[in-house]
Amino acid sequence: MNAKSAAMLVAVLMLSGCASVKPEKISKADKEDVLRHRREERALRTAEAWENVNVQRRLAHVGKSDLSPAIKGCVLRGQVCIGMTEPDVVASWGDPDQMNDSGDVWGFNSQWVYGDSYLYFRNRKLQSWQSPRSP
Repeated sequence: MNAKSAAMLVAVLMLSGCASVKPEKISKADKEDVLRHRREERALRTAEAWENVNVQRRLAHVGKSDLSPAIKGCVLRGQVCIGMTEPDVVASWGDPDQMNDSGDVWGFNSQWVYGDSYLYFRNRKLQSWQSPRSP
């Protein structure tokens, strides 16, 4: 047997030996832990991405608007305060889930819904709100 044939035989034996190694069994609990960890990581990355979007939106609004210091602070903290305009609220909390508009002889009224929070506007200025969430 020549050197070339011997090298070929060694390579075949090594490769066939590797193919016969069985992977280690992973318990069902370990698989569930890995999957739970992956879901948590994915949720955290999504939450971080959304928070980054919120911060960028707030900074952009504050940078281009002539706001009072109180309203500027509310927008930057992601809060709402009486006297905010509709664009101020959108910059702070984002777009509402639902908008209910009406008008009467005293002006234009609007109710914005964010989950279980309700914001009330008169003539496009925030007048009051009901919310379990921190204003």
